[in-house]
Amino acid sequence: MIQHIKYFIIPLLIFTSVSCQQSTKPAKEKPVKSENISNISVKDIRVFVFYKSFGFCNSMVDYFTQKEAEDLYADKIFNIKKNEEKEIDLFSVLDEEKWNCLKENLNLQNTSQIKVVKTKEDFPFDNLLLINDKYLLVSRDGYFFVFATKEKQKILVSDEKNNRDNLENFTSLFDVKLTGLSVVNDKKKKLFEKYGLDFTMLCNCNSPSMYVSNTSKDFTIFNYCDQADVKNIKNKFTSKITKLEVVNKKLVISTVSGLKISFEKFENENLFEMKVLEGKFPLKYVGTDVKSIYTTQPEKFQKVNCGDYSG
Repeated sequence: MIQHIKYFIIPLLIFTSVSCQQSTKPAKEKPVKSENISNISVKDIRVFVFYKSFGFCNSMVDYFTQKEAEDLYADKIFNIKKNEEKEIDLFSVLDEEKWNCLKENLNLQNTSQIKVVKTKEDFPFDNLLLINDKYLLVSRDGYFFVFATKEKQKILVSDEKNNRDNLENFTSLFDVKLTGLSVVNDKKKKLFEKYGLDFTMLCNCNSPSMYVSNTSKDFTIFNYCDQADVKNIKNKFTSKITKLEVVNKKLVISTVSGLKISFEKFENENLFEMKVLEGKFPLKYVGTDVKSIYTTQPEKFQKVNCGDYSG
């Protein structure tokens, strides 16, 4: 009997010893994910640098001058990780007016993809908007501050420089009254005899003139017969210019009101053909006979004689 117990206990001790060794062996630790950038693939990180700033299109708030706004975040750089991005509904973060302002200034479409990027930085960098994976947006104090990927920023800056160079061809159109002209004598070949100021404009006072300010960025429409300084004219239409660009050798002006028009040089350096591209040309108080040709030098052209006509 004792022999049987002996043979039973020995294997049991061996089993117990092995089991203890297995249970006391330290478990293999699972690797802990680190948030350190060195552990994240370079492909998952995008670097954004400052591109441009502009005010809310319908805002009268002026916390900054444009120069101050441009300088404020000029040296700011963002390293954005893919896992910080979350796609959201456009109008859950932007109202229609602000979105229209962004569309005008960044040439966006309603189909644009919008993501929110949550960071560990302080306001206003804690919640950023990422648009089409190209633009990173910060807003504060009536201004939008736009950042772009390094590659995109180089292209954008180059394009804007080209646009500024092209705008130089239209400097004669800025900050001067634009007066509408009609063909007053189609048999004449000389420019200043063929075109002129017609009866409707001079005698009926029913034609609008325009003024494009490249300093205040205002686009103003007023009646030709109101010869006061533009800023002192009471009955006028004024809208902020959101974009000035040259497209196919035409100056295209976009405004907050939705009116978009183009000017193309026509036969002469100071003669322009005007077309309405989008929106409705305002007629109230300014006249209903909208001309298609405008000049910066009306004094050089023919003028009809109103005679005794008093309107």
